[in-house]
Amino acid sequence: MGYLDGQTFLHFDDTKWRAEPQGQWAERLGAETWETESKDLNEAWKELRKLLAEILSLQEEKRVPPAVNVTRSQDSEGMVHLTCRAFGFFPRNISVAWFQDEEPMNRDALESGGVLPDGNGTYYTWETIIIPQGEEQRVKCLVEHSGNHSTHLAPLGETGTLVHQRSWWIVSVPVAVVFIIGFCVSCYIKKRKTVSATGRPEPISLQDRDQFQMEPTDHNSLNTPRISVLVSDSAPQFNRGSLESAARRPEFSS
Repeated sequence: MGYLDGQTFLHFDDTKWRAEPQGQWAERLGAETWETESKDLNEAWKELRKLLAEILSLQEEKRVPPAVNVTRSQDSEGMVHLTCRAFGFFPRNISVAWFQDEEPMNRDALESGGVLPDGNGTYYTWETIIIPQGEEQRVKCLVEHSGNHSTHLAPLGETGTLVHQRSWWIVSVPVAVVFIIGFCVSCYIKKRKTVSATGRPEPISLQDRDQFQMEPTDHNSLNTPRISVLVSDSAPQFNRGSLESAARRPEFSS
């Protein structure tokens, strides 16, 4: 019941399953107004129930079965790690369990990743067990989703050690490569500095070689070296004619 200023203004009739107005102010509004309001509320409720039913039916229709794979790895102590992965499934409810000799394995021996969203509207999960080498044929992974069951056996054969057991050489190989490259660069730089300090002679060009060629002269048919004087711009300049005249003087011909 509802009260306003101490007077009843609303009464719920459980036989008709609706609330009816009470009091003189309600009578003044007229019965037609209340009938219209009640009818509109009933229609809205029917539409809401219909919409909810459609949503639930769509949720039930969308069923995506999981993709399942089982991987095997071995650690440095010889223990075998078997991981059963289920991914890409919807809805979220799923059961992933390991069995040994047709019996569920102890939960203490399992490692689980939980059921997590996969980013595309589906989910994924995984279960890992650790068993001694040679017992792979005794275990299997059972996956149940939306009433469907599937059984997956453990793969046989060596697949290498676990990633965290292999990480030492994954890191050491790049470090070794960087060390070798750095050593080679250091040797090259040291060699360049040594050459610069000792002053290696530069090779003689063809132009410099021609300056020392032998040419015949007119004095006693003897070959005398052709002299080329290399001077700087600040030194006195001599032309070729003055040098040849000086060579023909008597003091040079005796």
